[in-house]
Amino acid sequence: MVELILKLPSLSVLDKLLPHLERLKISYQTRTIEPPVADVTKQEAVFAKINAGVLSFPNLEETMRDFEESRQDNILFGRD
Repeated sequence: MVELILKLPSLSVLDKLLPHLERLKISYQTRTIEPPVADVTKQEAVFAKINAGVLSFPNLEETMRDFEESRQDNILFGRD
């Protein structure tokens, strides 16, 4: 037995798929998943921090260069 889980974008796609499943005698179950509701207060708090300049860098290019250099692979002694 193989179990397959499909995420369909709309009910109209499901309506087109069901006759094929029934013709092939494939059992199925359906459930609807509601998209998560965005927490507006959290979003507003993040935007307030960004607007306040908490995440600003005085020299973004230098910060990015330092970050990229820190991400370079280090030499591991004893390994080739």
